[in-house]
Amino acid sequence: MSNISIKVNLANLKCAIKSFKGKSGAFQDCLVIPIETNKLIRGKEGIYLDLVAFPLKEIKDNSRDTHCIKQSFDKEYLAGLPEGDKMALPFLGSLVDWDKSVKVNSDPEISDIKPDLQISEDLPF
Repeated sequence: MSNISIKVNLANLKCAIKSFKGKSGAFQDCLVIPIETNKLIRGKEGIYLDLVAFPLKEIKDNSRDTHCIKQSFDKEYLAGLPEGDKMALPFLGSLVDWDKSVKVNSDPEISDIKPDLQISEDLPF
């Protein structure tokens, strides 16, 4: 069985950063992710984000990434989306299958992604 590394950028979901006061009295930044807006699935034991990994057609010379990760939706939901909306579904991360990867990951586009998130008092959705 191969080892697999996965990076998921939760900030690519519809979300906001909000500061909340913790038990110690210090404020902590929290990622607030709306359940219905992001089509998360409520299960018996938790709330789930279904993901699917697609093999990359071409692996960059300076990257170990073998797959890209997107959110997985049911067929009925996808059938109702216009083609442009399907193409605009966010890229959520990358996967490295270490048995298939032989290159060194120094790709700044993947490793140094820093979303432009603003901390605010109000949720933007």
